Amino acid sequence: MAADKRTVSGSLSWLKWWAWPFVWILISPAVTMPVQVWLLGNSGDWPSASVYENCELIHGRMLEPGVFVDNRWRCGADDVVQTLLPGLLNLGPLLWLGLPGRTRLAALVAGGLGAARLAVPALTYVVLGTVDLRTTFWPGPDETVIASVALWAASAVAFVLFPRAVRPPRLLP
Repeated sequence: MAADKRTVSGSLSWLKWWAWPFVWILISPAVTMPVQVWLLGNSGDWPSASVYENCELIHGRMLEPGVFVDNRWRCGADDVVQTLLPGLLNLGPLLWLGLPGRTRLAALVAGGLGAARLAVPALTYVVLGTVDLRTTFWPGPDETVIASVALWAASAVAFVLFPRAVRPPRLLP
C-alpha cells in the first residue's frame, strides 16, 4: 500500500468523506428556514426582527383582537433580503475544498448547489423589487419557495448520483 494513501478502518470504515458536503446542504434547511422565519417575524408570539414593520399590509384577516392569520405584506426587497443571511450556511460544503480527490469535487458540486440556494432567492427578491410575504410557515414569495424546494431536490439527486458518476481511482497492485 502506498504511504500517501489515507485509509479509514475499524468503526469508522463506513465514513465516506465525499458525502459530508452533500449531507451539509441537505440538512442546512433545518437551521436556515426557522431562522429566516424568525427574522421575518410571523403571526405567532415569536420574537423577530419585525420586518413587517417596514411593509404594507395588503391583506389581513383577524381571528380575534390582536391575532391575525393569513396576512399578506408587500415589502421592499432591501427590507427583506437580509433575512436570507442564514442561507450563508449553504456555503458550508466549501469547507471540504482542502481535502483531496472525490471529496474536493463533492465540495465543489455541493458548494455550487449551496451557492445557488443562497443566490436564487436573493436575486428573485432584487428582480421583483417588492416582495409579497405571508405570515404562514413558508416565508418569502411563492417563486422563492418553489425554487428553494427544487434546488434542495437537485441537491438530493446530486448526492445520490455523485458516487455513481465519480468513481474513486483504482489502485494498481
